[in-house]
Amino acid sequence: MTRLYLTILFSILASFSFAQKKEIATARDQVKSGKNLEAAEKSMLKLLDNPDNKHNEKIYRILNSSIQKQYEQLNEKIYLKQNVDSVAFFKTLQRAFNHAYRTDSIIPLERKNYEPFLQKYLPNLYAGGIYLLRKEKYADAYELLDTYIESRNHPIFANYIPEQRNLNSAAYRALSCGYRLNDFAKIVKHKEQALSFIPGKSVTLKYLAETYQKSDSTYSDYVKTLETGFEDFPCVEYFFTRIISYNMNERKVEKSLEIADRAISKCPNNQIYRYTKASILLNMERYEDCIEAADSTIAISKEIADCYYIAGIANVYLAEGLQKKAMKNKTAKQQMQAYYKAALPYFEEYRKREPNRKDKWGSPLYTIYLNLNKGKEFDEISKILKNG
Repeated sequence: MTRLYLTILFSILASFSFAQKKEIATARDQVKSGKNLEAAEKSMLKLLDNPDNKHNEKIYRILNSSIQKQYEQLNEKIYLKQNVDSVAFFKTLQRAFNHAYRTDSIIPLERKNYEPFLQKYLPNLYAGGIYLLRKEKYADAYELLDTYIESRNHPIFANYIPEQRNLNSAAYRALSCGYRLNDFAKIVKHKEQALSFIPGKSVTLKYLAETYQKSDSTYSDYVKTLETGFEDFPCVEYFFTRIISYNMNERKVEKSLEIADRAISKCPNNQIYRYTKASILLNMERYEDCIEAADSTIAISKEIADCYYIAGIANVYLAEGLQKKAMKNKTAKQQMQAYYKAALPYFEEYRKREPNRKDKWGSPLYTIYLNLNKGKEFDEISKILKNG
């Protein structure tokens, strides 16, 4: 290496060192004066991009001071009821924690310079996460809540533990943010903690179920989550209807009936549960029990039109089951007629409620009118069916 080259190299290094010292000094003055704090923060972050500065305590100290002062200035403006961008306010706090954690991972001896700040404002991460969630800033809210939750594992907070209820609440809300962002990793990261937040547990299970349902690899978790949801919240229809649907698709009809009975025992006035039981019994060809279940549903509420259809068609099936026997046996014929008579008011009520569902009430009414010798009604229904 020539002397000239060395001279030039030393000159460059000296110039760079001088420029860096000047930049550090400028940033330090900005922090002291409380002005141009964002510029001080940016200049220190730029210096840290240089690997040679990785362990430079001065840079970290100025960096942390600059962001902490920014936050405290914004905090003072809020106290004085001045206009402040709330999102920027909480994101500034987020940066303060991020810078401090970065410093702590490299130079833990610097902890004394930011530990009091972090402990003082840790609750504001939780409050900020809730605020931003309400503002539908889900990504920003998640970052604040996630940092708050993770604080329990950081050595800075070894002697400062947030309230367990707040941690559980934060986890529930972080999961909610992940759900709205459709981000699987964010949804499941704090799920166990979120499930400990009892006021939101049913919603947490619902979000987890919907998340697991989307993928074949987590479908078994979907079923387990539905089962847990039904066990813990038997009166929440979301879990009941889906666990029934799953079992019916798997042809586990007896299990579906068992679930329906358990649900009714817990929530006896739930019309959906009783209607579902009637549908299952119809599927099982237990027609007398089906009619009884449908009638019990109607007695509670007349809102579900299909209850009339189920009760009516069960009577029709009972009647059809006696057709061959009725041709030779008078008693069987009378019983068959009785079933058709019993079916008639159900179908007439169903037709009144669902006039456009000719595909469901047309043929049964045709059969009923024919067997009951109701000429006028039979002619009318014949024309309806003939016209499509």
